Amino acid sequence: MNTFPPELSSKNTFGPSVWDAKVISEEVPVHTLDGFAKKNRLDYIEFLKIDAEGADLEVLLGAVELLKTKKIHVLCFEVYKKYLASSNKSAKQIFDFLSSLGYNSYEHNQETGRFEGPIHTSDAEFENYYASNEDLTRLNLAK
Repeated sequence: MNTFPPELSSKNTFGPSVWDAKVISEEVPVHTLDGFAKKNRLDYIEFLKIDAEGADLEVLLGAVELLKTKKIHVLCFEVYKKYLASSNKSAKQIFDFLSSLGYNSYEHNQETGRFEGPIHTSDAEFENYYASNEDLTRLNLAK
């Protein structure tokens, strides 16, 4: 893991550093979601938020069994173009992976409170997206 000084700790990442700051690399134990769920007898996840600073696809790869068996209902993941590019990854790879497992991806419109999609790629510099095996456009989260 590449770690930064405390004032920049929100930039810590498993991928290459993309920030102009002193970075310290250290080894840390990593567990997959599939392994964690099995070990802890976790049968279903209603909502999963992934915030892995560019390693979102790797997190999803570690949850492939949960995703294949539809044991994750809704997940939220980040697309951060700078981090993805530093790891030779793209937003489309994330969307395609989820789609291959029966999950559609959506944007959430803050103004309307509604999900829009399904979408298949993103050119956004930074954005959160949602994925589910259910049609999220039927939900209305407006206050």
